[in-house]
Amino acid sequence: MSPIGSRRSPTWPVIADVALPDGSTAVVRARRVPAVSGASPTEVAAAVEAGLRRRLGEVARDVERLEIRLAHDDGIRSGRLQRIEIHAAAATLGEFARPGTPHLRVRDLSLALDDVLVNPWSAVAAGRFDPLDAGRLRLQTATVALSDLQAYVSGLKRFRRSTVAAAGDALAVTIRQAGPEITARVRMLPAADRPFALEAERVRVGGVPVPDVLVNWVIRNFDPTPRLASRMPFPAQIGRVTVRDEALRISREW
Repeated sequence: MSPIGSRRSPTWPVIADVALPDGSTAVVRARRVPAVSGASPTEVAAAVEAGLRRRLGEVARDVERLEIRLAHDDGIRSGRLQRIEIHAAAATLGEFARPGTPHLRVRDLSLALDDVLVNPWSAVAAGRFDPLDAGRLRLQTATVALSDLQAYVSGLKRFRRSTVAAAGDALAVTIRQAGPEITARVRMLPAADRPFALEAERVRVGGVPVPDVLVNWVIRNFDPTPRLASRMPFPAQIGRVTVRDEALRISREW
């Protein structure tokens, strides 16, 4: 059964059936989350955490020392949590439901979801974690070895022959494609409208330096951040990004 559930779901009650031109019928539902009866906040929290642990397998494998912390009050009986924090010493992240997609090994992983709304009824009744909304996702800490980042980049169809390496406090990126090779020195910076922004310098196309006024035009053709932002159901941000000791590191600085 889908997270929405049956026609009698207390969280997604049916408010109308609408006939469509092709002869099918659309079901219009309201999102209404009444408080769970017969379960204490502690019991609801335990059910939400258990469901979340099961669902993490969709995006994380080989997880080491996983910790999940829920900040909540009596509002959790209506699905409201102030924060969900997830910590792991190491994990392999990826879209495991999509064959052929690359995976990324990450260490010292810490992230937080603020102002979370979940379906408490499906958690208590069926042991499911069904998120409905969140105010913000913050990736607080993470460490990615550059060798693991290279393996991930090599798994991306468009960048299979491209390389990443340390260049002081930035990344030296080489994009090999059917046309001229592109090289650049790239930093990851905080951004208000996407998880992060890319700042490029020393951009060369086929060995020819690109004038500063044209750098953004060249880089935006390879910048994945707008697509990442469009796929996120709620705002996301990361901490300060540095490159040192052959690793890319995200720290708790906002």
